[in-house]
Amino acid sequence: MKREFDWRDVWTPPFRKDPGGYCAYIWDSEGHMCFSFMSDDYELYERIVKLLNGDTSAVPFKHVKNDDESIYVTDDEKGANFIPVLLVRGWGHLTGQGALRMKEKDAKAFQKLLVEHCVKLLKHKEE
Repeated sequence: MKREFDWRDVWTPPFRKDPGGYCAYIWDSEGHMCFSFMSDDYELYERIVKLLNGDTSAVPFKHVKNDDESIYVTDDEKGANFIPVLLVRGWGHLTGQGALRMKEKDAKAFQKLLVEHCVKLLKHKEE
C-alpha cells in the first residue's frame, strides 16, 4: 500500500518567527523556511505564529482562504477585506541539490499540504 504524503515529512513544528525578531519569515524548528509574512503588522505576525503552533490563547480568524501559494485572512464578519498574510516558501529545501531533491510535482504537493494544514490552524480547526 502506498503511503500518503504528510507535510510533517518535510517540516517539523513548532513554527518560529524570524531570528532577531524581524517580521519577514516563518521557519520550522529545524530552520527550514516555511512562509514569507506579507504584512508589516507585528501583532498580526505574532498572532499567526501562535495559531500555527496551536496556541488556543490566540484568537482565530473569522475567515481564512488560500490559493496554491498564499493564505489570506480577515476578521470581517461578512468575509470581506481579506489581506494576504503568508506566502509559502521552502522551494530550495524541497528541490535543492543539497536538500530533499524532490521532483517539482512532489514539492508542490507538499507545499499544498502545508498550506491546507495552516489554514485549519488559523481557523482553530485541527486535523
